[in-house]
Amino acid sequence: MITIEHTHADGTLLHGTARGDGTGAVIKPLRDGWRFSRNIGTDGAWYLPHSRDRRADRSVIDRLAAALRNAGYEVEVTIDDAPRAAADIEADRAERVAGRVDRYGELADARHTSGGARLAHVQQRRSHLAPGQPVISQRYANFLQRLNRTEGSARAEIATGDHWQGRAEAAASTQSYRHDPRVITRRIERLEADQRRWQRARDDAPPATVPAPTTWLAPTPRSPSSARRSTTGVSSWPNWMPPATTGRGRGNTSGSVTRSASWAPGTRCCGSTRSRSPSHP
Repeated sequence: MITIEHTHADGTLLHGTARGDGTGAVIKPLRDGWRFSRNIGTDGAWYLPHSRDRRADRSVIDRLAAALRNAGYEVEVTIDDAPRAAADIEADRAERVAGRVDRYGELADARHTSGGARLAHVQQRRSHLAPGQPVISQRYANFLQRLNRTEGSARAEIATGDHWQGRAEAAASTQSYRHDPRVITRRIERLEADQRRWQRARDDAPPATVPAPTTWLAPTPRSPSSARRSTTGVSSWPNWMPPATTGRGRGNTSGSVTRSASWAPGTRCCGSTRSRSPSHP
């Protein structure tokens, strides 16, 4: 049985799974930000980041539950959106920050100790070399290469220790910054300014008006004397007569071309006959 549980104290957790049991192939394609941690429970658990002390994201939870059920797992969802007291939230946060600072400090001390010892050993070996000593053999060249590689890895380890030391200092300073009276005052002033801005926007907003319904004009009925559609698909107009056109034709000495049509209503307008002068070949 897989349980999806949400509380304000622990956030959104997924219990009843283990790393490598196949549930990761169902959870990861959802791309909702789920992560696995071995520090939760005895076998580890999936958790949703930044879900502690917030309301449950029911869309994400329902999507995960549906995906697990479609994969053949039994899923139970438990949601408790009861908020905690502000004092409890701050105390829990301070405890987590203190643990984070201690953990980062331990990592920094371990890297600094190991890297510093290796770097000191390299410097001690280099102190026995004469300044400007040329490379006199392949064995001596290999020795110098080993010293350079050891020095490079030692400095990289020290740099990693500096990184964790910076993380520890940042976590400690962030927690102290939250309780700075000047920071709290500026935060309150910013919230009050936002409230006044929203109030002005609400007061200056025009009253809501209901748009008038759109009136559509009725189509004009067609008279019986309008255009009709013939069987050939060409429109014929009862009162139209083909005009007699005059122009120059090829080989026409008189220069006149007459077009006459015997037309009756219902016939095609292009069914005219073309007569030319007798001089046309």
